[in-house]
Amino acid sequence: MGGSCFISTKINDAGQIQHLNNIQRLTFGELSPRVEAIAAAIVVAKFESVAEAMQTAIGRLTDPQSKITASMLGDVERHGRTEVDHILGDLLLRRGKSANEDRSLLRIAYLAIRATTARARREVS
Repeated sequence: MGGSCFISTKINDAGQIQHLNNIQRLTFGELSPRVEAIAAAIVVAKFESVAEAMQTAIGRLTDPQSKITASMLGDVERHGRTEVDHILGDLLLRRGKSANEDRSLLRIAYLAIRATTARARREVS
């Protein structure tokens, strides 16, 4: 069925995990009649609906005052290890099987992060 657990955190300069806000959410994936029935039962049980969760997420992601950033950006900014191969590299491999999809922006993002982290490693050494 899929889904995700969402909290907004970062590792601060002291190496501690810092919770950035009060977001604590469990989201379900796969939108199908079966899942819609489950979602309806969740709403009856007083949990947030999928539509409300999407609206809330979009609001937070587009809010200019939001402290939320991509965790990989935080990794790059603090010259830490990234998951670029596991996330973007995996997407490139999986999407590489379809000849009709444009992967140019994904490829550029992958190479930019790889180059940035390689440069950061050289500067630290």
